[in-house]
Amino acid sequence: MLEKVYAVVSSNSLTNTGFNDVSTLSSIFTWIVNLIIGAGWSIVIIMVAMGFLQYAMSQGDKGKVETAQKWLTYAVVGGLGLALVTAIRAIIQNLSGGAVSVNGVTIG
Repeated sequence: MLEKVYAVVSSNSLTNTGFNDVSTLSSIFTWIVNLIIGAGWSIVIIMVAMGFLQYAMSQGDKGKVETAQKWLTYAVVGGLGLALVTAIRAIIQNLSGGAVSVNGVTIG
């Protein structure tokens, strides 16, 4: 009544950990730079959210409003710095003939 069914599974799907592309020193460096930039953008987004929350909860208190403005100022400066680093990285990759990879999609 019941038949045995066999599935074909490739060996690559069992061992794919996401680090298969990290085989040379330049790819390791690229991976580390991408990780740092991604973490930086995450921190900027969190700082903007915290600044807006502090501003919303300040209830007009001058000291709390100034603290919220500082958080937002630091977040904007950090975001501009990260945008500059990201642009410089893309320019260097384009000038050196390297491919630009964004979220696993290779451009160039």
